[in-house]
Amino acid sequence: MENSRQFAGSRVLGVIHEHVAPKSNKSSFTCNALEGEQVKFSWTKNGKIIHQGGRIGILSGDETSTFIIKDATTGDSGEYTCIASNDVSEDRSSAKLIVKGDSRD
Repeated sequence: MENSRQFAGSRVLGVIHEHVAPKSNKSSFTCNALEGEQVKFSWTKNGKIIHQGGRIGILSGDETSTFIIKDATTGDSGEYTCIASNDVSEDRSSAKLIVKGDSRD
């Protein structure tokens, strides 16, 4: 008999919501894994993987991941997606960030 371990699939709670942020402020998104074991988180902007560094911070635990942008600029506007995955499945939750440059935006 083969010794194998089964994992529950991952499922993300859609807690990240579209929001508008003033330029130069900190913006953040948080997502929670409702189900799953050994869940790994990753983040994308407009479909491209984001890595931590510079103004970008990513804090992930066993069930939660928070994505932080320090000193947001209008170039940070876009669709952000939290991806929770494990060996069994993957789930995503997305939201748009709109960074306003000034009162004319």
